Amino acid sequence: MNDILIRSDGPLELGLSVGEVEAILAPFITRTYSSDDANWQQKLSVLRNKQRRSKWRRRILGSIHPGYRRTQQGILTNYSSQWADYDWDAYLGPNGASTPYAWRNGGFDASSACMRHVYLLFLMRAIGRLKPHNVLDVGFGSGHNLLMLSCRFSDIAFSGIELTEHGVETARRVAALPELPEIFSRYSPEPLDDIWRAGSVDLRQGNARNIPFERDSFELVYTVLALEQMEEIRSHALAELARVSARYVIMIEPFRDWNETGMRRDYIIANDYFAARVADFEKLGFKVIFRTGDFPHKVRLGVGFVVFEKKSS
Repeated sequence: MNDILIRSDGPLELGLSVGEVEAILAPFITRTYSSDDANWQQKLSVLRNKQRRSKWRRRILGSIHPGYRRTQQGILTNYSSQWADYDWDAYLGPNGASTPYAWRNGGFDASSACMRHVYLLFLMRAIGRLKPHNVLDVGFGSGHNLLMLSCRFSDIAFSGIELTEHGVETARRVAALPELPEIFSRYSPEPLDDIWRAGSVDLRQGNARNIPFERDSFELVYTVLALEQMEEIRSHALAELARVSARYVIMIEPFRDWNETGMRRDYIIANDYFAARVADFEKLGFKVIFRTGDFPHKVRLGVGFVVFEKKSS
């Protein structure tokens, strides 16, 4: 199984295998299903009906009451509360609420933390291949990706911006510790080179609509499920990512390419989530060098991992 590589479109090779992903998932999975399992089919049916109702509720109420729509101010309020009282064991460990995922020929129930570590594996492998000298995380949330990456790659300068004050404060509290909490090292998908290095990360409060850095400031810029919250400012955010990147952009986001129809499309509409296609960012002067959705997805939401490289002028 370890010899089966993750499928990709593009010339960049990350050498990621199905076995590596399965090893990360294993501690988090509580139940597995075959594609024809009656319990699995029933679970999918319930979710489809729920998302269909949510879609129409959002369309009807959103058309008559603007306050019902997802806005940047609402996101700021919601996530400020979420990042204020933080439990890293719950966020990174296997004991969180169970979520249904689909992958290849079946599905499974698992703590939602499982995919945080899968995404981080993809990021670590990509950064290791691309070897940028500096990196920017846009919308770092609580900072776990940024802090762990800084300790994985001790020769790269890392920076990050986050919309919420509480998110920045949470990340700074961890960065100020003598070393990363043990749970970070325990669940890191690749060994951390220097667990004392998180304090070197440049953590700032900022908005993706106006990223507070000069043009071409970073050799690599990435987002992880941050743009999904930015549909209201989508065109501005994409343009800003393109502006501050000198060479590469990585997005782990629910592009429409993976959410065209059915329950996933209903979920995007119901939540006013990110609706861009991969091609929308290519129009800003970038080309795809790695693109895949070949990893587990929440059954309601498809996510793509895409590496873009700036085209030569």
